[in-house]
Amino acid sequence: APALAAAPALAAAPALAAETAIAAEAKARTALPLPLLPLPAEAKFSSGKTDLANACIELPQGVQDTRLDIALARLNGAFGPGNSGARIRLLLKDDAKANREAYTLTIEASCATITAPTPQGLLYGATTLAQMRGLAGETKIPCGEISDEPRLAFRGVMHDIGRGFMELDMLKRHIDLMSRYKVNVFHWHLTDN
Repeated sequence: APALAAAPALAAAPALAAETAIAAEAKARTALPLPLLPLPAEAKFSSGKTDLANACIELPQGVQDTRLDIALARLNGAFGPGNSGARIRLLLKDDAKANREAYTLTIEASCATITAPTPQGLLYGATTLAQMRGLAGETKIPCGEISDEPRLAFRGVMHDIGRGFMELDMLKRHIDLMSRYKVNVFHWHLTDN
């Protein structure tokens, strides 16, 4: 009988560890001025805010990449195009050791700077900045610094078209929403044969 009494306690240990991890992430998320998703690897904020309404967006010179076009569209959608005096700068910085999807977002008075080793990192930084604007409900964003890189290289979603048909326009919207949460792989399951 004593061995049977110990079994439920052992079974509860993984569940308790999972609850503890979830509680720790929830606590970290509420410590941020805005509840970003996914939670950045590092974030430090100060008490100030900067207004990026109609900010001038500066892209890296001489780089043609679709991801930079998407980043520009997201930032213009969030803050509006223009030249208000505020700036959003996207800078490529070579770092052979860095994760290719990593970025650093620094928000100071009248300027936000996104630095990354690749256009993909710049897109993720722009996505975070646009998400901060959406969560704040205004163009005034908390000053601080976010350094982030994915914890997992493969962050995907699968859509099984045979079991859950979706119109093409809805599928495109689904993929766009995935990218806004930095999901980087779309597996389209077309057939079981």
